[in-house]
Amino acid sequence: MFNHLYIPLLITFPETFLIVLLGLSMSKNKNISIVLVLCISFIQSIFVGTLLMLELSSEINTILQIFLICILTTLILNIPMHKAVVPVLMGCLIVGGLQSVIFPILSNVLNIDILQLKENIFYSIKFYYPVFIITILLFIILKKKQYHLYDI
Repeated sequence: MFNHLYIPLLITFPETFLIVLLGLSMSKNKNISIVLVLCISFIQSIFVGTLLMLELSSEINTILQIFLICILTTLILNIPMHKAVVPVLMGCLIVGGLQSVIFPILSNVLNIDILQLKENIFYSIKFYYPVFIITILLFIILKKKQYHLYDI
């Protein structure tokens, strides 16, 4: 029961915020409203809490989350769908790539099996926040270097 509250608030909310912020900043979008990105993250976290109650497979859950982030980005930021998909996917690939590198390292260092992340919310939080910090640092570096992959 607590997973339905903690995961959306402590993992999904900041993760969605960074996915959208990182993706849009790499898309040469200079008018990123932090308040609107926070709204997207909040709505997404509510949606994830609902998805967790349905107990769907993680693959379907991930696809639904990416789809909803694209829809919310389109509706809230008033960006056409075909131009919202690329930044969202870029953000997802970067955050997912960081997770796929950092999680196994933390698993070995902390001697915690990765499969326990689904069962123990505190392990999930402990594993996510290094990714969060590295993603913020990456965002700051990319912003200072004005690095862009896509022009919307």
